[in-house]
Amino acid sequence: MSPSNSRENGAHTPLEGHLIRENAMLRRRLNALESEVLLLASSLRRMKNRLDDQLQADGAIR
Repeated sequence: MSPSNSRENGAHTPLEGHLIRENAMLRRRLNALESEVLLLASSLRRMKNRLDDQLQADGAIR
């Protein structure tokens, strides 16, 4: 079977198959990193809010 026939049948070359799997793995890793960044950003916002509240409380005491 020639490469043109395999493509017409929806088959992939070994290299294409490898690249498709690699792409899927990289997309999963990117999604995981994006989720981690969102969690870190949320945590930083909470920490900043607590610090702001603490600074306001300290300012009110003085």
